[in-house]
Amino acid sequence: MSKSAAFQLMNDLILDFSNHLRTALSLASHVDLEKPEVDFKNVLILGMGGSGIGGAIVKNWIADDISIPVQVANDYQIPAYVDQDTLVIASSYSGNTEETMMALNEALERNVSVIAITSGGKLEKFCRENNFPVFVVPGGNPPRASLGYSLATLCAVFEKLELVTNRYTAMIERAGALLEAERESLQTMGMEVAKFMFKRTPIFYSTPHMEGLAIRCRQQINENSKGLAWQSVVPEMNHNELLGWTGGNASFAPIFLLSQYEFNRNLKRIEMTKEEISSRGSSSMTFVGKGESLVEETIYLMHILDWASLYLADLNGQDPVAIPVIDKLKAALDSFANE
Repeated sequence: MSKSAAFQLMNDLILDFSNHLRTALSLASHVDLEKPEVDFKNVLILGMGGSGIGGAIVKNWIADDISIPVQVANDYQIPAYVDQDTLVIASSYSGNTEETMMALNEALERNVSVIAITSGGKLEKFCRENNFPVFVVPGGNPPRASLGYSLATLCAVFEKLELVTNRYTAMIERAGALLEAERESLQTMGMEVAKFMFKRTPIFYSTPHMEGLAIRCRQQINENSKGLAWQSVVPEMNHNELLGWTGGNASFAPIFLLSQYEFNRNLKRIEMTKEEISSRGSSSMTFVGKGESLVEETIYLMHILDWASLYLADLNGQDPVAIPVIDKLKAALDSFANE
């Protein structure tokens, strides 16, 4: 695929994000998922990369609503606490992610309840064979460009199981409408951010309830733009990373991702952090979410950085679709497994 064709494909997939949200909600509405007899004591979401980040973001969304702990596992193994009172949600867009499948097989040995979100592959087969509910979404695209499916489906799962109040799917619908209403301004802001990041190292700062968003933004720079970036949260970074700015300079591009409803002490910390960063010669950008809920705000900000990562890929002369280093690693691991 040529760079121009790859750019157009990713461009079209970002434009289609709101449709992904609606499609996932529609598909989820046709999956029977009754509240089980067991009272779950915790939830573990399995997933890697573009599939796993949906779990981290939804965990942030429902933190003040759900009464049991939710953890995301990005590994081959699962925590020791996982048992028959645990709900395991496996999210693998391809259905063939080796870490997720190995962790799921370990979970099966502990007699857990399993629900899966996938486009097919080994994960769908596993669920069919073991009579586990599976939400099948449209496949064939890069997992990172299909995040809308996992976000909307995860919200539907939590609602169907009555683990959260029945409001998140409505928030998802409003978020999709917001993206369509703000399409041109989101793309314009995305280009501004791309130019700000060009030839610099992006740093995404957020407060804890938007940490999943900040991770997503870093991942998009890694995969789409083929660049390094990192993310941290306030107030934690005020106790360590802030000192690192002693050696900071204009080669870094700090971007603050905030909600309209931030805790006032954190807002004060952020203003003081910006002052320290500025004193080291590095300007920063700040974006505040738009919408009536954290769900809408997160998706709004996410979309700005999705566009920014695409435009930065173009500025960097990179293919935003191809992932040659990851493909090379997977091939090497397949060879290792067969030895």
